[in-house]
Amino acid sequence: MPTTLVLFPSRIAITDDTGARYPGAKLHVADAMTEVMALYADAARTIPLPNPVVADADGLLPMVYLTSSPFDLMASTAAGKILWQYFGCMGFFADAITYGEGA
Repeated sequence: MPTTLVLFPSRIAITDDTGARYPGAKLHVADAMTEVMALYADAARTIPLPNPVVADADGLLPMVYLTSSPFDLMASTAAGKILWQYFGCMGFFADAITYGEGA
């Protein structure tokens, strides 16, 4: 079974360079921006997520799990305006993250 990676160690908000949040923003995750990657809502990879992942009304993304890195990220507004892009990103090993009070 492939190693499970978590995109971010907690939920994050999609923001622009001023810190403004974008409800309904989209996060696209791809291998070198060519292959859309399979994304999951759980570390066991049993609950698929859409790609792009859509932020909630507060601009927050759900926890996102995947199976490989590096990967590229692109955030856009709900209308499709690109907010930012990062290339060659690495995930966090899901089994190395501890959640709880103060985490």
